[in-house]
Amino acid sequence: MNIIRQISAVLVVCALSVCLFAGCGPAEPLAGDETTTATDTVTTTLGDTSASDSASSFDTTGSQTVTPSNSAQPSQEATTTPSAITTTTTAPKTPGATADVSGIFIGGKALSDFKVGTKNYTYYLDAGTTTAPQVTASKTAGTGEITITQAANANGTAKVTLNGTTYTIQFVVRRSEMDRLNNTYYQLKVAKKLNVAYLGGSVTDGYGSTSK
Repeated sequence: MNIIRQISAVLVVCALSVCLFAGCGPAEPLAGDETTTATDTVTTTLGDTSASDSASSFDTTGSQTVTPSNSAQPSQEATTTPSAITTTTTAPKTPGATADVSGIFIGGKALSDFKVGTKNYTYYLDAGTTTAPQVTASKTAGTGEITITQAANANGTAKVTLNGTTYTIQFVVRRSEMDRLNNTYYQLKVAKKLNVAYLGGSVTDGYGSTSK
């Protein structure tokens, strides 16, 4: 009987030793390995769509790292970008502006002292001129036509008219020296009156003459 008991005790000790070395007992955590892995299911609601994410890496402090797996995106309404619209606006037509005379030309040469606000001009012609030169004119942009009345003779009057405004050019032929002498003769012979203007001293006044 004692032998049987001893043998049984040896067998129990051997069985416990084998189980211990084979890892049948509770395993002790390794040094530095304080994190265990667990699997949990986290449900995330995005809009009207639900998706399940697989959670992993639970640590002993209770923190959780969630790794999304095939996460569903929230539903989105389709958006449409309107095409560009080109609008052409036509400005209303305005009546044309009324034209003004921009220049007057005598025999092709510009009237040098022409001004829009000045309506009357005197133009001197050389002595002996018998025919008045042709008058032309230019205008600014706008409505209206220029009308020109030419002078009838060398001492005549020409007129330029545009939109109711008239410019007058009076031609004057300069008198020659002979014309002046003829005028003096007329005053002495016919009019019997001659005005003389002179500058000078006592001699010019006729001092010492038999008759002033």
